[in-house]
Amino acid sequence: FPSHDMATTNPFAALNYNAPQYRQLQLEFEFLARNESEAEEIRRILKAFKLAMHPAKLERGDDAVFWDAPYIFEIYFFTPSAVNMFNFKKSALVNMNVDYGASGIQSFFKDGQPVHIKASLEFKELGYLTREDIEYNY
Repeated sequence: FPSHDMATTNPFAALNYNAPQYRQLQLEFEFLARNESEAEEIRRILKAFKLAMHPAKLERGDDAVFWDAPYIFEIYFFTPSAVNMFNFKKSALVNMNVDYGASGIQSFFKDGQPVHIKASLEFKELGYLTREDIEYNY
């Protein structure tokens, strides 16, 4: 058995690189409605995201079914200085989680709409990130 005095680190490192991965983006939103009208607008916003992340079924007269792809998003952050922000490639909404009792207790308006909602949206970019993209704040 070799003694511990003769042990040395392996200076050779290996990495198995298969292919680039699509970057994912997680956005969190918190909605707190002050009245039933605002709660209804929040419901419409969340429904629009739900509709956008699913395909539409296009039926033909010969019983064939085709799929219309989910929507594609262009995501931007509006800040006083866009130079300091990073950019995103066109993306698809791949997952959405909605917490209708975000304050820890369920609270509703008289019409049944929730008062406090948290939504988590997960997007996946539709293009690979390259070194050239990094030069342009991606």
